[in-house]
Amino acid sequence: MSTATTTAMQSSRPPIVPKDFSAQQPQTIRLYPLSNYTFGTKETQPEEDPSVLARLKRLEEHYEQYGMRRTCEGVLVCHEHNHPHVLMLQIANAFFKLPGDYLQHDDDEVDGFKKRLNERLAPVGSQFSGEGVNEDWEIGDTLAQWWRPNFETFMYPFLPGHVTRPKECKKLYFIQLPKKKVLSVPKNMKLLAVPLFELYDNTARYGPQLSAIPHLLSRYNFEFVDENDNVVAATPGTPFPESRVPSSKVLSGASGDGQDEGMADYVGDGTENGGTDRNAVNAVAAWPQTPQLAQIMTQFEYHYVGYQETVCLLAEDLDLDRLDGRGDAPIGNDDDVKINRGCGNIVQLMVQSRPHILPSR
Repeated sequence: MSTATTTAMQSSRPPIVPKDFSAQQPQTIRLYPLSNYTFGTKETQPEEDPSVLARLKRLEEHYEQYGMRRTCEGVLVCHEHNHPHVLMLQIANAFFKLPGDYLQHDDDEVDGFKKRLNERLAPVGSQFSGEGVNEDWEIGDTLAQWWRPNFETFMYPFLPGHVTRPKECKKLYFIQLPKKKVLSVPKNMKLLAVPLFELYDNTARYGPQLSAIPHLLSRYNFEFVDENDNVVAATPGTPFPESRVPSSKVLSGASGDGQDEGMADYVGDGTENGGTDRNAVNAVAAWPQTPQLAQIMTQFEYHYVGYQETVCLLAEDLDLDRLDGRGDAPIGNDDDVKINRGCGNIVQLMVQSRPHILPSR
């Protein structure tokens, strides 16, 4: 079954469409492209607490006065290259969080949550005008509840049986983004569009709550709309173009001069989640250019577009004449040596040298 719609289908051999397989599922969600949204910056919003201990102390004071704290966070989803991306904030280039915050003790749940979202992401003054500036938030389904049993940093997606007085409950809501919207981010934060495949099973970088979002969203079917309102794909999405691999994008905030930098690609620190280990590439490039290396390069094929960046760097360091990834690029002056598709010995040697520079299969 193809994920491309009939209007977007380019193949002359359409796939066999199976019997409907969407029973007992929620309504299909329409996702709009990232380019539909406008991103800006606004005044810095400093953290309320200078340390984790101070935050837990304030939580304890809140609990003694008002009882369990209620926290709401939103999962805002758009798409890039027909793959869902989640909008999230990065603070101090250190940790990630979803838009939202704790509610005041006397706030209504939904209205209080909308107020928190506006404080964090709504544009201020007359910075922007037009469609999407004053668009109200559409609060969707509750995706998850996380519980804090004690005055500690740990939260769980269940309430332990021995805990009768939890200190905090955090809810994650699905936020249906409209066709167009203007979002302004505090200057001390970054707004990132993170693809689901990067979040999945990536607790080392994003923690257990954020890395569980792909699981939470898997219950939905999505349809992906282009800038002209044409549905170009449906769940689970069309294949990525070979010339482009989706990655986290810095949408706004935390630039050197405090100005909006647009939609630049976000490269993680070091090799974590998409960062290429330059030292490992240099180590591979330092291999003697012998007939054995030429033989290895002959056997090299790559199945994954994710290898392309590393391969291009390798080609650059080996002083190759041309590399276009189409299987017809000669290496050096030897026209008999080609780079083909697939996965060969050079990938194995790279993985043995530095396993984390290439994506796992």
